[in-house]
Amino acid sequence: MKNIVYSKYSNERSQKFQIRTDILEDENGKRYVQKSACTFEANNHINNIHKNYKLLLESYKDSKICINKCSREENRLEFEYIVGDTLEKELDKLLLYKDYNQLIKVIEEYVSIIGKGIGKSTFKLTKEFIEVFGNVDLPLQLRAGEISDIDLVFSNIIVGDRWHVIDYEWTFNFPIPFNYIIYRAIRVYLEGSTKRNELAALGIYKLFGITENEIIQYSNMEESFQNYVTGYLVPLNKLYGYTTEMNLNIHKIIEYQRANLLKNTVQVFYDKGKGFCEEDSYKFYPLLNGSGKVKTEILVTPNIRKIRIDPTSNNCIINIGNIVGYTTRYYAIDYYTNGIELLDNFILFTNDDPQIIIEDIRDGTIKIIVEFEIETIADVITIKLCGLIEKQDNISKEKENEIKEKENEIKEKENEIKEKENEIKEKNKHIMEIETSKTWKYMQKFKRIIGK
Repeated sequence: MKNIVYSKYSNERSQKFQIRTDILEDENGKRYVQKSACTFEANNHINNIHKNYKLLLESYKDSKICINKCSREENRLEFEYIVGDTLEKELDKLLLYKDYNQLIKVIEEYVSIIGKGIGKSTFKLTKEFIEVFGNVDLPLQLRAGEISDIDLVFSNIIVGDRWHVIDYEWTFNFPIPFNYIIYRAIRVYLEGSTKRNELAALGIYKLFGITENEIIQYSNMEESFQNYVTGYLVPLNKLYGYTTEMNLNIHKIIEYQRANLLKNTVQVFYDKGKGFCEEDSYKFYPLLNGSGKVKTEILVTPNIRKIRIDPTSNNCIINIGNIVGYTTRYYAIDYYTNGIELLDNFILFTNDDPQIIIEDIRDGTIKIIVEFEIETIADVITIKLCGLIEKQDNISKEKENEIKEKENEIKEKENEIKEKENEIKEKNKHIMEIETSKTWKYMQKFKRIIGK
């Protein structure tokens, strides 16, 4: 006899997807997993899970992937209860020790392994796809599988000699971009814990060939899929704030206010000889360190000539604290910006495309460390600041003009004095010439004779 030791109701869904998942244990302590329909409409969903099990089994035969065995037990499905560490747990271990290179390699292995069951078809927009994921703007040359388990998230894979897929409830029999499955696995992982936020700074989606446009479209797909699953129902976690007064957490408010100062992502551009372009760039969400500053490391390869950092897409004031390169030791790097320097290292950017450009990168540099504080400012404040700067510039120019006028006046006075001095010299010279003349001497002698 099998006894239920755990039950989970998935009833925050459309009627046709409402099921119950039970973990059972027999008298020998062996465990099993069972899924059953909670509504009459959901029986079709249960039947589809069993059908998709057989299709996935065929797709992944002769691969490292092992699809969790599924069998019919009356009106329900029974699965093996697999024990082991999930791929999610393995990634968390690597993240704990900040072994980013190995973490990326493990995800690359994941992409390679699950890709073996995808096939080499290309994406096409079908009626069935639009019903589930909406009408999206995606390139038709994207790789896609005819059968796709979009729930191949890291927590649904138990690793070992073979990788066991323990849940494949959301499997579809029409072309779905392979990149969406990768995107979804990474997104679910990142959103599962705040400790994983630092991975976003690596530009992790781009590392796996997922473009900016794909990220937007896949986000729209995910929203449409969730609406497809829930139908007209609203999950309890979505009702918070509608049915109750919202609780205010002062610490979260402070964090939000700080994060709100950095509304947009930081984008880093590499110049590899063709100038700056989107293809050679990545974005990340800036995280504040304990001093309230953004600090990031930019990896450098030998073919990189210049680096441009776009710290935000808003008008802002930035205090650039430190920019250093590292070869085998650290060295200071000069930079220039398209902003207005207010004080030492305090730069005002009056447009929505502020740029910090680094050119003097030494040979052998492997990374550049950048640290700055940023304060985004509203357009109206930017306009006022520009007005004040212009007014100050005008005052400075007026003062400079006044000083020049005074200097000119002084020069004129000096010239007048020199002219007077020259006149006096000329007169003295003339007097001297008269007094030393014979006529003057006779005249003086004659005056003495006559007593005058």
